[in-house]
Amino acid sequence: MKSANPLGDAPPRRVQVFGTLGLTLCFGLWSCGGAPPGNEKAASDEAPPPTAEVTATPPAPAQAQDSDLHEERGTSKEGHLALTGDYKYDEAAFVTCAYFPNETLQISLGLHDSPNLVLVFDKLHGSGDYDAEARLRATYTGQGERQSRGRAKSKIEITPPAEGESRSGISGTFEGSFAGEAGKGTLAGTFKNCFYELPKGNG
Repeated sequence: MKSANPLGDAPPRRVQVFGTLGLTLCFGLWSCGGAPPGNEKAASDEAPPPTAEVTATPPAPAQAQDSDLHEERGTSKEGHLALTGDYKYDEAAFVTCAYFPNETLQISLGLHDSPNLVLVFDKLHGSGDYDAEARLRATYTGQGERQSRGRAKSKIEITPPAEGESRSGISGTFEGSFAGEAGKGTLAGTFKNCFYELPKGNG
């Protein structure tokens, strides 16, 4: 037998209580969250200020490379470079040569593609044998330039300027090895008639 409801068919009182509380809260918050009439300015004052436009800062100029420290450089297409190991090249190379105030001669051999080899000859004293520093530089997309170093046994021959010419002809051979971030392997090659005006006593 069902127990009788003392309130008959009327809904429970707790439902009415919750309904009354909900209405009271809504009116207290001016329609559930809306700003009170006549105070729209106060609400807008609390909004965050617009984001300031960001002006991109131009990148700082790159530091001067070795090739920027001399006034000019000689060029020659009579070069050849062979690489083994992480690189497989055996082909003609474009040659540039330059002399620096610290008495070093730099010979650069560039291929049709990366990498590029730079030979640094310290204390140039004319024709003869040298133990050159080899710098193999390779460009990686999105990662800039990497470099490996090594030594190259070299022989340089400097031809004195011809009559009416101020530039000497620089030729040579070399072989050695390299290792580092750009890879490792062996190198060998030749360069011929890179014409450049050397200081007196070095040509």
